[in-house]
Amino acid sequence: MKSEQRENNKINCLGGALADLIVSPIKSYPKPKLNTSIFVDNLSYSAGGGAVNSSQALAKLGLEVSVFSKVGNDPFGHMIVKSLSENGVDITNILVSETGHTSTVIVGVHEDADRSFISYHGSLSEYSDSDLTEETLFDCSYLLYSDLFNLPMIDGKPLSGLLNRAKKQGVITLLDATWGISGLRPDIFEEVLPYVDYLLPSADECRLMYPGKSDEQLIALFQKKGAHAVILKRGSQGVIGTDGSNIYKSSALKKSEEIVDTTGAGDSFNAGFLYGLVKGYDFGDCIKAGSIVAGCSLMGTGAWYSGDDLKRELSEAFEE
Repeated sequence: MKSEQRENNKINCLGGALADLIVSPIKSYPKPKLNTSIFVDNLSYSAGGGAVNSSQALAKLGLEVSVFSKVGNDPFGHMIVKSLSENGVDITNILVSETGHTSTVIVGVHEDADRSFISYHGSLSEYSDSDLTEETLFDCSYLLYSDLFNLPMIDGKPLSGLLNRAKKQGVITLLDATWGISGLRPDIFEEVLPYVDYLLPSADECRLMYPGKSDEQLIALFQKKGAHAVILKRGSQGVIGTDGSNIYKSSALKKSEEIVDTTGAGDSFNAGFLYGLVKGYDFGDCIKAGSIVAGCSLMGTGAWYSGDDLKRELSEAFEE
């Protein structure tokens, strides 16, 4: 079933733009004076970060999307801008730092396809709300902030103000979080919830912030704190969410033995969910679309897949 489709379908993605250096498989980590070196079979690098991963998937699906972020004037920064541009993302609002290097993450992919991270924060540490022109940021129908806890100069009061003003101008707001440089901060999280139309966090991170609570209790808590619709991404357990009235569940679409790398899967889900919103799908089908795009991302290293693959899978699922 479809809901009413908006006339202006432009999407703005505010958040992290960084370089992912992906190494696999990680069987153990080195220990000084005991086992100082480990060797891996695979190394790749790509543009990453929540805003980049989601926007590239959205652009490959044929949607109009812009990224708001900051990189360094260095090879990694140039690589990120080139990747976005080649995939059809508007790069007009990506700033270049005069002093900081591009934020970079070494992603260790373990034998079970799970990951661990070593991060250099760089240019994202200096990115602030003063770098944003609200007239440009709010010139959209959908605003996705995908990296709560990783932009310390924006998170908290600046972000709650931005989202509040965006909603007053009729922009639909979406929020995701990442285990960023600020850690996992319930106080920051709860400050922005009243201004969020669609909350899309990882259930694992929410359980760490609120130990002992079930997924259903987390959803109820986040709605009580002000979020309208809540979707918890649960990895191999699939997705659980509510539109404010009904509970929806979606199973994981890929078996564990099929999964190559989970990097960017959550960002890919966000892109698929947003695609559903733009197309006017009902809430349950938006979750289904998110699961399909996330499933595609699990089949390769990094959040990478062809636009043709995404369009084909979505077309088959929804008979477009």
